[in-house]
Amino acid sequence: MRWTFDPLRHTNAHLNIARLGAEVSTYHPDYYGVMKGINAGLPSDRLRADWHLDSKRAQDCAAWEPGNAKPSAPAGAIQVAIPPDLDRLLAEDEQAARAARQRVRAELMRHFAQGQTIRGYDAAAACYLLWG
Repeated sequence: MRWTFDPLRHTNAHLNIARLGAEVSTYHPDYYGVMKGINAGLPSDRLRADWHLDSKRAQDCAAWEPGNAKPSAPAGAIQVAIPPDLDRLLAEDEQAARAARQRVRAELMRHFAQGQTIRGYDAAAACYLLWG
């Protein structure tokens, strides 16, 4: 299955990557153009999630329960931090939110071009974890 989501939305990143076990290696800059509502003020960038239901990672994520070890990233995984609360950042400092969008876009697109894939998400640190 495939779908898109905003790369700066912590809750979506956690659900899609950490809980469902989707992987991402495609970045779409300003996918929808100008948007209103909660997306107003920022380019409508999106990540394309690829969810391979029969993959070991998706199965491990589905089987995870509190108290069990979560699927982990290998040592040396690349970290790309996102704002832990995009809505608050937008309300307090739209320029900082725009800068975060541009930084995350540049970092992820560079890593994707180098063959890296988002395969993990650290919710406590609010960062994507990438490896080949």
